[in-house]
Amino acid sequence: MRISFATCVACILILLTASSSCQNHSSNTLAQPISDSATYPLTICGDKSADQICFESVVAHQLKARLIPNNGRRKELGITKISGVLGITHFFLDFDLTTGYVHPYTINFFNKLGLKDFVLKFDRTPGDSTLGYVSYIRKEQMQEKDKLGQNIGFFRQWKLSEIDYRENKGVIEILVKPSTFSSACVSPQAKAESTSAFGHQIPFWCEGYEDGYFPLENFSKLDRHNGGTVVVIWQDQKSGQILFQDIHNSLLEVMKRAIAISKEYNTDPVIAISDAGPMANKFLSSEKHELDCTKFPLVNIPHAGAGFGYVPGQEGSK
Repeated sequence: MRISFATCVACILILLTASSSCQNHSSNTLAQPISDSATYPLTICGDKSADQICFESVVAHQLKARLIPNNGRRKELGITKISGVLGITHFFLDFDLTTGYVHPYTINFFNKLGLKDFVLKFDRTPGDSTLGYVSYIRKEQMQEKDKLGQNIGFFRQWKLSEIDYRENKGVIEILVKPSTFSSACVSPQAKAESTSAFGHQIPFWCEGYEDGYFPLENFSKLDRHNGGTVVVIWQDQKSGQILFQDIHNSLLEVMKRAIAISKEYNTDPVIAISDAGPMANKFLSSEKHELDCTKFPLVNIPHAGAGFGYVPGQEGSK
């Protein structure tokens, strides 16, 4: 497997809500949603032994989460478990909000963001620098105190309208080309006229050698070589709030959800990506909400593995 640069690493979130579209294609057993949205911020489908755990978060303006330090910092502190989180979603793209570390590549990519593009913002709670609220703002809304790697996180992003898909006789087709991120895989493409600073190939891959338009239904798998994690972000026209939903699933389910959001909210949502494709498996914490850090990917790369996990028992969006 090839990765586009340095290390496409990790942002760690965790979710639990209720969504009938959440499917696990790597296991024959589907678990019921663990709880409702009043108690947990996500829906998780699939059992703990599954190769990948698919999930959708609630649609929210902000969600409470706990930060997780990178591999090097955890080793330095002797941390093998993280308590009080539900599981893993994203892996950060070579930065760490617990230490302020930012890889030079990430700085370069961050500088490509336009003023209207979105960044993750982490607002810490008093008395605990690892606990706070995740939300998204536009880059132009950043204040002088907001700093990449300290309270601001980076995501590559494309508007839904920039992704090259079409409807043909009632069937949605998407343009894919051989992936530069992973051998023997294909990746969805942005339209030729896309203005995204992050290129025409979207770092979300699927097995296959095809080159052209193919039905979305062809890309329904979620496993080590198919699917991945995105956050869909948009501004609600009624409230003016910036809303988001985290999704870890197949390309089919991600696109279906983004299209549904575009229709429900009459908007052109952004699909934002931190880690690349399915390189980082998603899994749950224990029943005591303890997360085993030994499962993290790229454990031999000190600056990899940072992120955060959603906190159980919260009231959802604040």
